[in-house]
Amino acid sequence: MLHSEKNAEILLDSGLTGNQAKVYFATARLRLASVAQISKASKVRREDVYRIMPKLEKLGLVEKLLGTPTKIRTTPVEEALSILIKHEEDTSSERVSTLKTETKTFLKHFAHA
Repeated sequence: MLHSEKNAEILLDSGLTGNQAKVYFATARLRLASVAQISKASKVRREDVYRIMPKLEKLGLVEKLLGTPTKIRTTPVEEALSILIKHEEDTSSERVSTLKTETKTFLKHFAHA
């Protein structure tokens, strides 16, 4: 497997969609780039890059710098991976907590059925 394919797989396992992974990977390689440059490097349509950026910003993986044209700067890869891991841990913890609550409710209703 090529390194870029393995890296994309790791990003997918970290909770990103395919296009989000491609866009982040391209942005990380470029470090500071315009949406047009990211689109070309990631092979993701420019419109889709614009749609993906707010999610990557919300996760803390990229930062939009104001100017003409707007430039996108990535969070260092090591920090970004830590952010993704933390996000997955939080999501998993919330899901387990919900499942425990639902299990108690189910058992209560089952006992009275």
